[in-house]
Amino acid sequence: MKFLISILLFNSMCFSVSAQDVIIEKRIFNLDYDNIIYKRNNVFRYSYNYELNGESFKMALSSDDGELKWVKENTITENKYLILNEITWEVIKPKLFSRTNRFQSELLFTYLFNKKDFSLREWTGLVENKDNIWIHPPRANLFNVLELSPFPFVKLPLSIDKTWFNAIGITKKWHKELKFEVDWEGLFYQKAEYRVIDHKKITIQAGKIDCWVIQAKAESKLGKTTSLFYFNEKYGFVKLANENFDGSNLTFELIEFPY
Repeated sequence: MKFLISILLFNSMCFSVSAQDVIIEKRIFNLDYDNIIYKRNNVFRYSYNYELNGESFKMALSSDDGELKWVKENTITENKYLILNEITWEVIKPKLFSRTNRFQSELLFTYLFNKKDFSLREWTGLVENKDNIWIHPPRANLFNVLELSPFPFVKLPLSIDKTWFNAIGITKKWHKELKFEVDWEGLFYQKAEYRVIDHKKITIQAGKIDCWVIQAKAESKLGKTTSLFYFNEKYGFVKLANENFDGSNLTFELIEFPY
């Protein structure tokens, strides 16, 4: 029963933001027809790594209290925790009139634990067209720190030293979620700058792949964050490395090519 409660809470976490500088096609139906990378039914498998103060952690569901928490890797015992192994990103067809974000492709994050019959899900959105690709990152539960980090975003076509900007309006509902003790005065903006700093081949779990390396820096009244996004024109964001406002580092790496 404790596990069931955690699943319901996790699935209900959907927070909207308003994004500036993202070119969005204002179509009601068939938003995915021209997606090249993030096509409907494509599944992208990612591993993750979370570090704080030089130590590595895994997200784990405790059998004691049914709560999700970061647990040091060297202290995990399988009889006490369900351990998050990987996350899949899948573009899906939403039910009629139930799209999570208007004018965006529906994106489902599935959090897969070491027990194959146990998983958690989060619904959000992405934008892909000839001008740009912009994605809501995983932000449910313990991944909520990414709300204040630069969102994955590329302005096409890419070239070395190309620069672009983004501003995301963050609402008061994140105040409780992020456990800030300071007063939250309505909507405020997290402003981010992106710059292409390199084009090189990197080795990830999915293999060796050519990538554009994009450095992003974001700032709001709550702090500064930086990210490195490794982007490939065929496979999308193959690695995402985030230095978060609380001093933690959260990295995602593509495990398997979707096609």
